Amino acid sequence: MANQLSKKKSAAAADYACPKSSERILAAAIHAAEDLGDSALLLELAIELESGDLTQEQWELVATAAIHDCNLPALARAGKEIDFGNSRPNRFAVHEDSLVSAEDGWLAAAITSNVEIFEYLRAAGCPTQIEDSDSLLHVACQFNADPAVFDAVLAISDVNAVDAQGRTALMWMALSDATQNVQALLRAGADANLLDDEKRSALFYALHLDHRMPKHIRDFVVDVARAFNPSAISGDGMTAIAFAASDSRWGMVDVLCSVWGLKAAEEAALAAMKTLMPHAAKLLAASQEKREMQEAMLQSASAEPLSATADENSVKEAVKTSRASKKTKTKGARRV
Repeated sequence: MANQLSKKKSAAAADYACPKSSERILAAAIHAAEDLGDSALLLELAIELESGDLTQEQWELVATAAIHDCNLPALARAGKEIDFGNSRPNRFAVHEDSLVSAEDGWLAAAITSNVEIFEYLRAAGCPTQIEDSDSLLHVACQFNADPAVFDAVLAISDVNAVDAQGRTALMWMALSDATQNVQALLRAGADANLLDDEKRSALFYALHLDHRMPKHIRDFVVDVARAFNPSAISGDGMTAIAFAASDSRWGMVDVLCSVWGLKAAEEAALAAMKTLMPHAAKLLAASQEKREMQEAMLQSASAEPLSATADENSVKEAVKTSRASKKTKTKGARRV
């Protein structure tokens, strides 16, 4: 590794026609780091050179590269020259195909690193708040942070904090298809029933994920559905099952039914019938409504003390009437 770095240093310096100048070598290294993504060269130089050979901006570049190389010694060396509490990464912090803005600060950049880097920066006095309405937890959810980093962020965060659109971290987890930390988030008290400014919940955003439902998405929907009220209405005026059915996401509907049981299955069946057999669905909906009214009447009657014989008899009569009505309908259907 050292020989490779030495060759790169010599080649970079030769490009600048000044092989003996540490400033030129450093300039070439920065050029390589920025244009070639060669942070290893920059980190090697940072460790070798004294603080007087680098400007504040250059040390910030070293620290930024160290974060994404998970290189704690190089970060600690840069930390001797940087006030992390009053500075920011000097460029966009790159992680794979994602960008964390330098304006989000050092800890936000460390979300995509490891927990040792994150804890070092936190101990160094980095602000735990981001200037806009996002929180570190929002960033951790969007970027599928390593579980150890996620737990460290969770420990210093309001689990139900919202951004400028009223979205929680759980909603951003669904929107970003970054689901590996969902159970930790829910255990910490994330409220799956909260709605954003568009009156949508995390579950409604999850229902838009890949309809082919790879395992991680199915597991995410199951986890969130367990913490969600099946009767909740979104801004579209629909329940989660009705919402998924309206977009023909029947796989999602089936997953919800597996979590919520018979009542959800009945709603799903009715939703399917509305799509395929609208007239039959109308008849079934009317029958279901009547049945629910009868059940409500029976529950209301049974909730009252049966101190009088008349009250008990009236409940029995209501039950007999309901049963007789069902038998009559069944016979009539057979004749047809």
